[in-house]
Amino acid sequence: MYPGFVTYNWYAMFFPKGTPRPIVDGMLGEIRKALETPEVKAFYPKEALEPVASTPEELATFFKAEVDKYARVIRAANIRLE
Repeated sequence: MYPGFVTYNWYAMFFPKGTPRPIVDGMLGEIRKALETPEVKAFYPKEALEPVASTPEELATFFKAEVDKYARVIRAANIRLE
């Protein structure tokens, strides 16, 4: 429907603005550990998942690119709120 447009599902964990970096880093460490457990790893192929435990800065860059991508699609398709 939209030539050249690629989409996929992704999941992320966000924290309130101002959350102390040690808390964010601690949670990232726990998430990385959870992503390596046998139970979670067994789930990946069932859902065609490729986990990425990115840094907050990498996630911010990725998220901005996703927002920009969908904004272009919304404008091109002239999508409006009803």
